[in-house]
Amino acid sequence: EIDGSGTMSCQDRALNHKNNMELIYNVSNVVKSSMTLKETMESILDYVFGLLRRIDRGVIILLDKNSGQITETFSRQNPNTEPALTSYSKTIVDRVVREAKGLMMLDTFNEESVNLSESIRLMKIRSVLCVPLISRGDIRGVIYLDSIRQPYGFRSEDLSLLTALSSSAAMVIENVLLASAKEMGSGKP
Repeated sequence: EIDGSGTMSCQDRALNHKNNMELIYNVSNVVKSSMTLKETMESILDYVFGLLRRIDRGVIILLDKNSGQITETFSRQNPNTEPALTSYSKTIVDRVVREAKGLMMLDTFNEESVNLSESIRLMKIRSVLCVPLISRGDIRGVIYLDSIRQPYGFRSEDLSLLTALSSSAAMVIENVLLASAKEMGSGKP
């Protein structure tokens, strides 16, 4: 919501530094548990959906650090959202990977058409937030979130929060992948 002064406020959650730090702490703690990659990604999405309640879709996309090709995607959708054929805007993801920095559009209906892809229009995305997962200088993937029900699904602080979260998430992903590779190399099933 935007008040008369142009300030945006989200009434569905308090502007709360404690909640933000708790989210980063929870994601960082995932590394201490012995979960599979799928369980880890689902936990991260659960934490994000728990804090950012206006999200309709969330996707974690993992990339091969050598080829840049998508290796896995993990997605979650708000149960009140109509299912879509595609769970994310490839144009937004490609841009974030190429530029290696986060991107937020608060209201796509007010964006210049040059900034929008056909998929954003077709998927009726109103607001979007996407950040790269960078580990040891390599882009390992992205966290992509969008809202189709309403514009201004995110606050400006959410980009900073998700960027901080992405660092922890990238380390968690790296550790899970390393543990998985070691397990495979040791002959364990």
